[in-house]
Amino acid sequence: MMLPTHMSTSEDTLLSKTIQSRRNILLASQTRQTEGVTEVKEAETQMGGEDFAYYLQHVPGTFFYTGAMPENSQDVYPHHHPKFDINEKAMPIAAKVLANAVLSYNE
Repeated sequence: MMLPTHMSTSEDTLLSKTIQSRRNILLASQTRQTEGVTEVKEAETQMGGEDFAYYLQHVPGTFFYTGAMPENSQDVYPHHHPKFDINEKAMPIAAKVLANAVLSYNE
């Protein structure tokens, strides 16, 4: 019996270079100005699977992480771990970051 699998999420190199120049500078600057954001840093390239890869088959895209570690917690568990938890206060901040990115995309 075949188990369902996710394809790998592959970086669009041309898009990434473009984003890392103009758009990344703009997005990082806007993100820093978003109320509630305390830190912005570039993530290392990682190996892994993510269903976001299915979107990237149809359109170029980019991926970002939202820091959402629970307050007053020293224990960090990965996604899909039974003890995984997030700080839900990060969700509206991430929504603001996405909204700002969309609104400024064509500027």
